[in-house]
Amino acid sequence: MTGKAERESPWFRYGTDNQYQAWVRKQPSALSGSTSNIVYAHYRTARNSGIGIKPPFSGIPLTYIEHLEQHQIGQFNFMPREWWVEQVNFHLNEWIKSL
Repeated sequence: MTGKAERESPWFRYGTDNQYQAWVRKQPSALSGSTSNIVYAHYRTARNSGIGIKPPFSGIPLTYIEHLEQHQIGQFNFMPREWWVEQVNFHLNEWIKSL
């Protein structure tokens, strides 16, 4: 990703969003701990959302089924905002430790 997001995100100094996403997909689900069928589930806020907008360094590992449920019922019906923020921060920090 280039442009404004790259200039604003401090995470780009550690690697690319694609590298972070690949790492996340190797982690257990943030919800269930399962290691099967892990996908990268984006966390969006009013500030960084819109149709087709997926902000960099903003995802966590979920199983495919958990991710489907997130989309079907909405991310904040799936889990509260605080949980999403905590999980994104946890996974970003774990990724940095792994480098």
